[in-house]
Amino acid sequence: MKHRNIDFTCGSVIKNLILFSIPIILGELLQNLYNSVDALVVGNFVSENALAAVNVCSVLCAMLINFFNGMSFGANVVVSRKFGERDVPGMHRAIKATFSFAVILGVILSAAGIIATPGLLKLAGVQPEYHTEALTYMRVYLIGLMFTVIYNNGAGILRALGDSDSPFRILVVTCSVNIVLDLCFVVLLKLEVLGVALATIL
Repeated sequence: MKHRNIDFTCGSVIKNLILFSIPIILGELLQNLYNSVDALVVGNFVSENALAAVNVCSVLCAMLINFFNGMSFGANVVVSRKFGERDVPGMHRAIKATFSFAVILGVILSAAGIIATPGLLKLAGVQPEYHTEALTYMRVYLIGLMFTVIYNNGAGILRALGDSDSPFRILVVTCSVNIVLDLCFVVLLKLEVLGVALATIL
């Protein structure tokens, strides 16, 4: 796919919408693939309890991803409006405000989530036999939550400027790296659930 920014003020609106939407849809699938890959690796190379732990945590992780995706879509509106008005200083202010809010919120949610993880796992119905694995996976994931926040907001800003292709390319690379690191950490280093969690945030 040739990289280009899509200008919705020129050409066919339907064609531009389709070209713009395809990378976003594929990107959403890839971003949700992280936890699926983790589950496949631990299911095949660790144990059933590890698989259960990752599966339970994947629901909670998906909720966080969707929350920050929604926030990035909201930022799109402000940034794209300033971009359309050719208000560069206003666009810069909107970008700075978006990132500042996201970083502060990301730190707060990460810290609160790490503290509240036992309660979250209890609400999710985690069984005692895989509670330790689930606790490890979730806390490591939350430590790396800031990376998800930065990606989603950066992707939102690029999309606001008509570039939905670059965020998708980034996800292709990071998803591939995640698969390789999953196998290295779990199969070679025997880090089990800790390994797949580390691979995801790295």
